[in-house]
Amino acid sequence: MNLDQAKIKMEKCVNHLQDQLTHFSDSGLTSSLIDTIKVEVDGGTIEIRFIANTSDSKECITIRPYDVSICGKISKELSKHGINSFVSGKVVVCPSAKTLTSDGKDKVKIHIKKLGEEAKVAVRMVRQELRNLLDKDKVKQQDKSIQQMTDKFILYIESSIKSRTKDFQ
Repeated sequence: MNLDQAKIKMEKCVNHLQDQLTHFSDSGLTSSLIDTIKVEVDGGTIEIRFIANTSDSKECITIRPYDVSICGKISKELSKHGINSFVSGKVVVCPSAKTLTSDGKDKVKIHIKKLGEEAKVAVRMVRQELRNLLDKDKVKQQDKSIQQMTDKFILYIESSIKSRTKDFQ
């Protein structure tokens, strides 16, 4: 891996975060927001969008898991995020909150900040991977430019998170 390849990987980390941030709406709960919540399944955590189909209606948001046995896990994780939900017919989980209270907005801000931290960790992991793949002489030569590139992406992530959390004041 060289500096250009590392830059591309860091850009992918930032693009993924930007994609996740588009799912948040200060007007209320959306299926896109629910898609980003992670559920523990089979010893790992995975976003709801990969294990279920979500859809909006006027009354509620419906979540149809591909595996019916995880309905309870999804409902439990939603309640951890302050989203009231229930299991209907062991097939559909319906979150009942459509507008965000100030407590709900605080939880969304926490979730956004968590996504930002995950993106920063991913950028730092790319930096570490690059340093591990370069020989010691090249690391010494390029360390300043590697760190400057990393800092640039970290600052961009922080400004994106700050800007997005302002929407939920």
